[in-house]
Amino acid sequence: YRTLANKVPEITLAGCWAHARRGFADLYKISKDPRAAIAVKKIAGLYRLEKKISSRPVEKIRQWRQRYARPILEELWSWLEEQEPQCSPGKALHKAIAYALSHRVELSRFLEDGAVPLDNNVCERAIKNVVLGRKSWLFAGSQMAGERAAQIMSLLETAKRNGLESHAWLTDVLMRLPEWPEERLAELLPLEGFTFSG
Repeated sequence: YRTLANKVPEITLAGCWAHARRGFADLYKISKDPRAAIAVKKIAGLYRLEKKISSRPVEKIRQWRQRYARPILEELWSWLEEQEPQCSPGKALHKAIAYALSHRVELSRFLEDGAVPLDNNVCERAIKNVVLGRKSWLFAGSQMAGERAAQIMSLLETAKRNGLESHAWLTDVLMRLPEWPEERLAELLPLEGFTFSG
């Protein structure tokens, strides 16, 4: 993703706390390492806060994160920086700490924008069918066909995410598209506020 973000300045990367947590959680599950447990507990504090504030308006979420999540995160970063030199390079704990610290900027991005989720679990669930299908589908026909299929699947999942019935949205858009002015194409995107014709 960093390569893509470097090419497209409009893209801002946000880290996934579920991925950062996994290294510590897996280690604790296997070895009961108390340091892994401490990291998991600190990260759980971020998730507890998110659960409390998730239904609030985006700006309120940002304010709460600034006030309550920032101190949790600063404490976590300090603790990780203290632990890293004490860990053997190549060991699971060192890898988990190094991953989190190397993604510090991206993992902190949620503090600045209430619309940025703590993790990308919703997105991963949305593409699960594509990932499963990829194992079964042998060909898309061509590189361009594969890209188009990915674009359509992305639009259909976006429709679902925004409470639209994806088949109805696609049918409606395909009926309107031949006569639709190009400068108004954004109005047909399956976003909140989309209105069906007729």
